[in-house]
Amino acid sequence: MSVVSIHGKEYMTVAGRIDLFWKYAEEKKLAGSIETDYEIQDNQIYAKSIIQLVDLNGVVVRSATGHAHEIIGSSQINRTSAIENAETSAVGRALGMLNFNLPGLGVATADEIEIAKGKEEKLAKKKRSAAFTKAVKEINEAETVKFIADNRDAILATFPKDMKDKVKKAGYNDFSEVGLAYFAAEQDWSKALDLLGVK
Repeated sequence: MSVVSIHGKEYMTVAGRIDLFWKYAEEKKLAGSIETDYEIQDNQIYAKSIIQLVDLNGVVVRSATGHAHEIIGSSQINRTSAIENAETSAVGRALGMLNFNLPGLGVATADEIEIAKGKEEKLAKKKRSAAFTKAVKEINEAETVKFIADNRDAILATFPKDMKDKVKKAGYNDFSEVGLAYFAAEQDWSKALDLLGVK
């Protein structure tokens, strides 16, 4: 039934909730409606999903709204699919408000928990050194991160193989941070590793 276990707790996926929703509508002979709108402001996406069940007389018998917020480029998935990600989260929350879930499971979906876990891991990564922070101020960080995302393969091709393991062992799993150090160090990998504090 599209349920996954994360840190010992069970969560239902958005796909599982959507499936329950349409099955319920069919069983109760109701018309189902899932509508999602979004707006983009300063590289941020705000999604709003309204879900309704309407009877044969056109009366709305159940309705709920779900909201979601994503930042374009803030994660691997948000570099290419931030709108879709926000839409899925908003739909999942609205369905949770309507209790399309398994007994005992909360409003949060498995999809949301996985995303939140990724954000926590990103926040938990090493803090930038003073030298790194200073060097990054010399370049446009937002534009550079976007450039890195758009040209990831070409930049990776210049990355010395013997340095990859060192970077991973140091806890840098997000290449955008490593790439940022590379450009902050004037495209010198040795200097970039110094900025990252990688020995």
